[in-house]
Amino acid sequence: MKKTTKLPLLKDAFGEVKLLSCGHPEDKREYVLWYGFKTSQAQQMLARNPDEYLIALQSYIYGNIWEKSAAEILSDKNLLPRPTPEDDFAAGQALKGWLGASLFGDRDNEKDYGCRQSFWMCYSADRSEPVSETQQLEWLRQGDKAKIMAYPYVWEGRAEIEFLTSAPEDAVYRYLHYNRLPDDEAQCALVQRDIRNNSNGLLWYYFHSCKACPEAQRLIQSYDSALWREMILVNYGWDYKYEKKFGNLANWRSKLSDSWPLLAHCPIEEIPTALDKIE
Repeated sequence: MKKTTKLPLLKDAFGEVKLLSCGHPEDKREYVLWYGFKTSQAQQMLARNPDEYLIALQSYIYGNIWEKSAAEILSDKNLLPRPTPEDDFAAGQALKGWLGASLFGDRDNEKDYGCRQSFWMCYSADRSEPVSETQQLEWLRQGDKAKIMAYPYVWEGRAEIEFLTSAPEDAVYRYLHYNRLPDDEAQCALVQRDIRNNSNGLLWYYFHSCKACPEAQRLIQSYDSALWREMILVNYGWDYKYEKKFGNLANWRSKLSDSWPLLAHCPIEEIPTALDKIE
């Protein structure tokens, strides 16, 4: 399995088509996991591709991401349901509802605001009901891959730890695309999974943009120095204390990036002291 060494770049139409034409299969999969093929040219090319796994993965992660011409090709191949007039009407109602919730929702109540947006994004979708932590654990213990892969909601408590530790990798990617890990234990479970499997794709996917707890930082620092370098800016590059000290955020982040030799092997608990020494 290829290890990630740098952030994958989002491509334009030419880049997406070139990747589909002559890219390595693992690079194509990585691109779907991170971004999905979004341009019309690439989607049509992917829809005609005999590699049904990539098509299924794109639909699995992003839902109905397909533009009209690509969707028609997939419908002809029985890889995507053909929309009905009722579906089109429901989609229009959902768009109007989502726009209303976004424009006029109460931003002083973020939870309610997000729930209303989520409702309209899922409007008329045929989705199962959430199940209890006990039922989630039972699926995981039984290795019920179909139910694990299809479950669209948050995994609860111990089930989330088990899911991050043992679920199929594609399912974990989808989960991280839509959810933030709630605590240190969940973060460390994700890190330990990739270390155990001698891989790092999930770690780059999550920690290139999400702050890590001290223990997760410690584990990644000793496991993947390239990712740790990316994480330094994520975890320490937004502190107002240093923004004020150096005049603006860009100056601070530039100073922090230049201080990589100071922080590469610095014990995590000593980093705050080290940051204060940057001039």
